[in-house]
Amino acid sequence: MKIQMEPGVYYMAGGGITLQAGGSIESVGGIGGTPPAIMVFNSDNPNYACPGGPAHQCQGSIDFLANSTFSVRGLTEAACAPLGYPKCPYAGLLIWQDGSGSDPDAVVKLGGQTNLNVSGTIYAPKAEVVLTGGSAGTGVASVQIISWRWDIGGGANLYMPYDPAGLYHVQRRGLVH
Repeated sequence: MKIQMEPGVYYMAGGGITLQAGGSIESVGGIGGTPPAIMVFNSDNPNYACPGGPAHQCQGSIDFLANSTFSVRGLTEAACAPLGYPKCPYAGLLIWQDGSGSDPDAVVKLGGQTNLNVSGTIYAPKAEVVLTGGSAGTGVASVQIISWRWDIGGGANLYMPYDPAGLYHVQRRGLVH
């Protein structure tokens, strides 16, 4: 199975998402091989009371562990323009897990077994984020992870260059407990 994501915002309103078997996830190819920008927002279905509603209507885990390719990047100003935003409030965000949802500590898993190319901010303030570079090839993860806990692994080289231009910029600064 191959999932190709168009540029834009994806709202997972309950149930989370899991990639099964030997799949791959890629945003639809752009100029020069750069994947177009996406953002995945994970929360509850607003039409149900969670917890207590049907399990598939409440916030679930995000499991993007591809057995082949995982290639995505966070939202950009250009990707927001068709959505009607003069200035993109979510520029740089790749994953936003709702910290006020019914399962804010649902695990976020991202990885590519053979090809990994991921950039952007992963915001899951109460969850564990697992980033796996795979066992073959070389992966690139230019990410900012804001989470309760994170686990980075894999059997191959994982390059993590720092590029603040592709990351979400937090407007308010300071530590919160």
